[in-house]
Amino acid sequence: MTTHELTEYQTVRVPWPDPSAADQQLAESLEGKGKLLRIRWLRNEQAEITAFARVGVVTFDQCQVAVRPKMAGGDLSVLRMLDYASGIHALRQLPPQRRIETGGLHLRDLVCQMLARAADDILRQGPTRSYLTRERSLPVLRGRILADRQVRARFGQLDQIECRYDEYETDILDNQVLAAGLNLAARSAAAAPVRALARRVATDFSALCDPAGLDPIDVAARLHYTRQNEHYRAAHGWSLLLLRGAAISDLYRAGNGQSRVFFFDMNRVFEDFVTRLVEHAFEGSAVEVRPQSRHRSVIVDELTGRPFGTVIPDLLLVRGAGATMWRRVVDAKYKLIGERSLDRADVYQTLLYAQALGATGATQQPPTAVIIHPGTPGSPHRLVARNTEGIRVARLRTVALDVSATLDALADRQHRDRLHAEVRDLLTA
Repeated sequence: MTTHELTEYQTVRVPWPDPSAADQQLAESLEGKGKLLRIRWLRNEQAEITAFARVGVVTFDQCQVAVRPKMAGGDLSVLRMLDYASGIHALRQLPPQRRIETGGLHLRDLVCQMLARAADDILRQGPTRSYLTRERSLPVLRGRILADRQVRARFGQLDQIECRYDEYETDILDNQVLAAGLNLAARSAAAAPVRALARRVATDFSALCDPAGLDPIDVAARLHYTRQNEHYRAAHGWSLLLLRGAAISDLYRAGNGQSRVFFFDMNRVFEDFVTRLVEHAFEGSAVEVRPQSRHRSVIVDELTGRPFGTVIPDLLLVRGAGATMWRRVVDAKYKLIGERSLDRADVYQTLLYAQALGATGATQQPPTAVIIHPGTPGSPHRLVARNTEGIRVARLRTVALDVSATLDALADRQHRDRLHAEVRDLLTA
């Protein structure tokens, strides 16, 4: 099957004769569900494909469309960002330049391989078991008899007894999460070696449990880790990444044994990555990091006093209290920001955040907001908002984050400490 590749926010034209009705319906859904991908079929048996801030792969009847990351440094960098932001830490032993042997295929195969390897390690260690309460009709008494049910359903009958008992077995949530992810990996992996590994491990897990009916959206809230199942954490992380990447309403459909859609929202991935980085940088310091803090009193209706909307900066840095309190807003923007390409909407938004939420403590500087974006460190933007009297009321600074270099620094303790110090200096200057 032909694979058409492009990067985020790129538009390409590819040969695509006679698209099927299923392909046209899928393309319409992709654009309608938050602009995941846009496809326009042209008259000369070609198609114009436009990507947005989603990376991954879509499988059509005639071909695959793979959207690769541009600003994050490649598929493996995205995987390492997800690994760090989610706290999985399953890639510590993976060399920074290692690549999966898939003929240059997509991000989904990387996730499938990491899941299959982690699940295979669990099988070698021995899967977790737990006691589950069962209620069944049995020919002999086991556990305790359900007297009320026995009377209602089997009055006067002794060949079957309604029992409630505890069973020590492997059909538990920990194994079900892995089985669901492995089943999807076995169907959707494009690379033959990855697909073979996933099928083998999926077969082993199918003998342990039944994942039918598992909801990948809310299952994470039901997972709890103790010493008995801590070794499942990394494998659960990969399985949930795979399941959630495919769990897009109206887009998950089996076709030729494969999952049709697998996407990651890079805006969310970058935001989560920056949040975790800043939290770690200020860990143990006097600065408190508040992610996604909600403020309803910033914009209100002047007549009624009711909140007009909620202001939610990505990060709010806070130090001190009272008259000496220092606050700074930090926003993560997954955009390429050059010397002149600073979005006006982003400028107005962050300057409003600075004025409304920022505080300078004892200094005479105006409140400041910082935009962190992917890129090569260079000449940052330094903007200031002034009133008609020339008084500075807010400042805006941009900070470019080299994602690949940051990931390499995080993998080494000595470089990691230096990176954290640099982050603290940049965000408090």
